[in-house]
Amino acid sequence: ANERTTPLTEVLFEEKMEIGYTYDFGDNWQHVIRLEKIGPAETHPQTTFCTAGKGRRPPEDCGGMYRYAELLQALAHPKHEDHAEAIEVLGEGFDPAEFDLDQINNELAGLKKPRRGGGNRRVWMME
Repeated sequence: ANERTTPLTEVLFEEKMEIGYTYDFGDNWQHVIRLEKIGPAETHPQTTFCTAGKGRRPPEDCGGMYRYAELLQALAHPKHEDHAEAIEVLGEGFDPAEFDLDQINNELAGLKKPRRGGGNRRVWMME
């Protein structure tokens, strides 16, 4: 399915369903998206939100999960030959364990507003 035109409600329509998603075919980030709970649209004014997580997301175009792991190792060791590159790519003071739930939900709140779908659900369209 085309992720730009297919609402998630067409591929995730029962609680606990999961789909695989590849983000950035060049870096090949593999994700699992799981529908935890379906509720009435009136329950939350913002229907796309994060409830929990772990760790900081890698920066865009950092080279995929294996290169990201190498950069984290180089960042942790100032004498590593790639330490300067790790700082350049990840940023000074980058903490891979950091997780900011409020920041993530603020970013999700900025997504394109939903249009009404069938029944009591909201359908998010990504363009």
